[in-house]
Formats: sequence, structure tokens, C-alpha cells
Amino acid sequence: MVVIENRMVVEPNVHDAQVMGIMLEKNGRAVLALEGADGRVMCLVMDGVVRLKADDFRQGNTLLSLSVSEGASLDVGDVAEAYGVSHPDQGFLPQAMVKLASEGFIVVHMSPSYGCSTVCICRDMNVIECSLSSLIDSDGSKGGVARGP
Repeated sequence: MVVIENRMVVEPNVHDAQVMGIMLEKNGRAVLALEGADGRVMCLVMDGVVRLKADDFRQGNTLLSLSVSEGASLDVGDVAEAYGVSHPDQGFLPQAMVKLASEGFIVVHMSPSYGCSTVCICRDMNVIECSLSSLIDSDGSKGGVARGP
């Protein structure tokens, strides 16, 4: 279960987690594999992805925080970053904000301490326990994301 307080994901604790990889699926799903500071492996699963931007992916990516905005509180800076437009854009951005809010999209923003910064516009987000081997089989083929209860 994901607990969000003041737009920040507080449970599960993702602070200082290492971003191990990003998997993009054709069905509009993005999965980020995270290894928590306690060694627990989690998958940040985002469904209904319409825009995803991940910059500066490196070895040793360390997560500072994970935020989620929705509805009237969609973060305009995050939306601008996801679409690659300057803020404040007076043409596209106001229309996009209204459309995203009215259609129930959320914006997930992963802020790094080091390495990869990610912003994603999607329909739904969850953090589940998973294993890296469930994402990639030993022969290198794609596995499946293990769904929690």
C-alpha cells in the first residue's frame, strides 16, 4: 500500500533507494526497479503512461524523494518538464493542464540525490514488492511484474 502525505510518498520508504533499471512495456506501463536502503527490492509501476522523461541515468542512482500530484494540484513545472516545454508556456501548457486534470491523470516525479531524475504522466501508480529476476529471465527475455495482493 502506498501512503502519500503532502504529495510525497512516505510508505514504502523510497528515500536513498537505488534505481536499478527502467522497463517500458508496449501496453503503456513503465516499471522502475528500486532497491531500498534496507535491501528490499520494489517496483514502481506506472500504468497508462502518456509521457515519461528520465534523465541522467547512471550507475548508482540514488533516490531522494518520490512525489505525486493530481487534479487541481498537478505540478505545472513537472508537466512542462515531461513535455519538454518551457514554463510558463502560454500556448500548449495551460490547455494540457486542464486536459490532464479533467481526465484524471497523475504526475509522478522522482527526485534524485544522485543520478536519474524521472517525471511521468500516467493514470495510476503503485509500489509493489518484486524481484529483479521476475523482470528479466535468466535468458534475457522479459518476465512479468509480480503483482502484490
